[in-house]
Amino acid sequence: MSELRRGNRRRVVLLIVCAMLALTGGAAFSQRTTLTCWYYGYRLERAAETERQAWADRLVSMGEPSVPRLLACLRKDDAKLCAIARTSLEKMIAEREPKDPRSVKIADRFFEAHPTFSPAGQLAALQMLPELLTSGGAEAASKARTFVSAALKDRSAEHRIEGIKIARRIDLNLLPAVVPMLNDPEADVRLAAMVALGPISEGGGDSVLVSSEELLHWLHDPDADVRQMCEMSLRSRNLRDRDIRLGRMLTNPDPKDRLKLLLELPDDEDANLSVWLQRLSNDPDSAVRAGAARVAAERRVDFIERLDQMMTTDPDGTVRKIAEHYRKWYR
Repeated sequence: MSELRRGNRRRVVLLIVCAMLALTGGAAFSQRTTLTCWYYGYRLERAAETERQAWADRLVSMGEPSVPRLLACLRKDDAKLCAIARTSLEKMIAEREPKDPRSVKIADRFFEAHPTFSPAGQLAALQMLPELLTSGGAEAASKARTFVSAALKDRSAEHRIEGIKIARRIDLNLLPAVVPMLNDPEADVRLAAMVALGPISEGGGDSVLVSSEELLHWLHDPDADVRQMCEMSLRSRNLRDRDIRLGRMLTNPDPKDRLKLLLELPDDEDANLSVWLQRLSNDPDSAVRAGAARVAAERRVDFIERLDQMMTTDPDGTVRKIAEHYRKWYR
């Protein structure tokens, strides 16, 4: 009897063990995709550079379950790994139709995870934003705006440059935030800002954030590339060579060069002589202001109203007297 009981007990234990093995095997089978993605991601992060692309391709072949592993790569402070993760995610999105729900889901996961990305991952994420904005649904632009706004203030010049490139998109409406970056301490950032803001046509109405007159100051930027881009931008706004040459003199930090401008101002109808003299009569240097009053009187430019102002409001007593003197020429 005792042997019978022991035999029954053994059969029960065996049945329990078999059941546990069956359950364990079933769980392992159901988690196979997740485990495979984890393994491919593990190998990708630790592979030699020459082998990384192969592991990334294997990971991408797993489809949507690979997204968390690719986003995890963007947390690593490894620029090349982050670049591979970015291109892999872009590849997954590009293979689908615009606004595909799966792409929208990738975008949602991306924006949820991006605060945890490393500096290298943040840069890669910025470079990936255009793809996400195309496929990420209606909320993507709103979330991207916050992301790009932070990039424009980042300590890294490279991040600020990438932020400027994306801020040019109409759906983000962030170009006004780029205007102060024309004065960025880094020449490459100023150049990117000039590319974004300079060539806008004067006919663009409210889209013109920096006027041509304001833009003239960057003809004297310390960096040659910024100066060249500024000149190209002014030409795109239909300024002639003569306008640019005179504008360069008008905005020259040296008052002696601005005084020379008074002698070079053309008097043809297209030159807008009165406009040039109005600007020079408000010059910070008193000698230039006095010279503008003299030239206006000598060339018989309609300048009475401005001379009346200079007689009473100019901060320099000598300029006030000179303005009063030339005002009499109009009687």
